[in-house]
Amino acid sequence: MTYTLAIGDRGYSSWSLRGWLLFDAFGLPVSTRLAR
Repeated sequence: MTYTLAIGDRGYSSWSLRGWLLFDAFGLPVSTRLAR
């Protein structure tokens, strides 16, 4: 099962990275979508 993570621009907000880092830390499969 692959999760979809909608994040904002990583260059402007560290909060956008936190969600992605959680998936990366646990090795969960994720596809990211940039929310503008």
